[in-house]
Amino acid sequence: MPLRRLFALAPVVLAGLACATSAPVAGGATPAAPVAMMSCPAPIGAVPREDCREIADDFGALTVSGSLQIAGQGNNGGPRVEAIKAVSALAESIKDQRVKLCDAYVKCKVAAAEHDVQDQLLAGAMRALIDLWNKRRFSGTDEVIRFREAVRAIDRRVNGGAEGGGAAPPRPPKSYKAEEALVRIEDPGVAFRVAAGAVSVTATADGKRDALRSSGEVLSLLGGHRYRLKVVGRYAPATAPLLQPGDEVVARIKYRAMQAADLQIALRSLEDPEASEASDGWHVAAGDKGARESKLVADPQQTGFYLGVSVRGAPVELDDFELVRGGKVLAAARAEGGDEPGVKTDCTAESRKPIAGARSLSCKPGDGDRITLGKPDGYLTIGLRDAGGERASLRTLSLQGGRSIDAALKEDGGEVVITLVGAGSATIEQLEVTDLGGL
Repeated sequence: MPLRRLFALAPVVLAGLACATSAPVAGGATPAAPVAMMSCPAPIGAVPREDCREIADDFGALTVSGSLQIAGQGNNGGPRVEAIKAVSALAESIKDQRVKLCDAYVKCKVAAAEHDVQDQLLAGAMRALIDLWNKRRFSGTDEVIRFREAVRAIDRRVNGGAEGGGAAPPRPPKSYKAEEALVRIEDPGVAFRVAAGAVSVTATADGKRDALRSSGEVLSLLGGHRYRLKVVGRYAPATAPLLQPGDEVVARIKYRAMQAADLQIALRSLEDPEASEASDGWHVAAGDKGARESKLVADPQQTGFYLGVSVRGAPVELDDFELVRGGKVLAAARAEGGDEPGVKTDCTAESRKPIAGARSLSCKPGDGDRITLGKPDGYLTIGLRDAGGERASLRTLSLQGGRSIDAALKEDGGEVVITLVGAGSATIEQLEVTDLGGL
């Protein structure tokens, strides 16, 4: 009976998964070694032998714990962490069931035919889970939601119900016109207008303003339930962003390291600032001095892009950090440039041994970006709250196609809140709410 075929059919870039297969190899390769047999009392008889420790190794190869710390960063870390934990729990459940099946099989308590049916089910589920994990994309909330749904589908295949031991499957979504589901939060800095079932809100000055919240009489959001909320409409900041979805840009920077450190240039989105699909990282040794040019592409499914550079390990001197599109410099941070538009930094300009010119930017290591270029000041936030605080939020510069958040409430009386940050206008047309069931 082939034991090592599970991950050979679904290769994973994880330690310990380079397993051989005992299945015949096409193209005239050496056939598999004869399968060892064991003898069981009638009616089972002689059946192929299994090694339960080898089974445990095979089915225990998918480990995702190393991704949890990274996933927990950023405004929307909660849904990503929960999705990864769901993978871990399901992988452990599949492994546990397969090892128990092996234990019963080697004790001659399970017939070969029944064993093979269960083996195919569990092996197929693990292959599907590994494939799903390898193809994951967590750059947006919608992608995390789709990933979570796919994990639930595999879990139902194996365990005959949703995760959590038979919880009810998600209920169909309910759609509401914004006029019936939202109430205004009075603020002298916000203007409101209602037309054809849609609600429009406009802020003309800087600042953060909660503008709309869901009506408790229309939307009853209960503690102990997970909800998915989708907001459909339009949003436009008063100042257009430098970058648009799908933009191809070039980042340039000069650097000098006094000690070994790690640098990363990343094209980030307000919707998921910790995503690293569009990034370029490199290690610098003590005394390294040079320039770097990186080509990056803005995710076409997100908005609110800006360029950032992070420093880890030790202080680094930087200069001439430029954001370029089509050969034109859109924004630049220069030690001798002073307060340039679109530049935010906590680095300090120093004249001691500059990289070039009279000064360099001395940047300390730490979490987050030391310099950002083109970070939008105005945006829209969608939040899901209960009495204990905010459970999920999403920042965006567009509602085209809708934007979604997914979170579990701990207290009854949860509410959706639409917030304007900076000057801008939003028209909310529809809310779609899905009760994903109890926790």
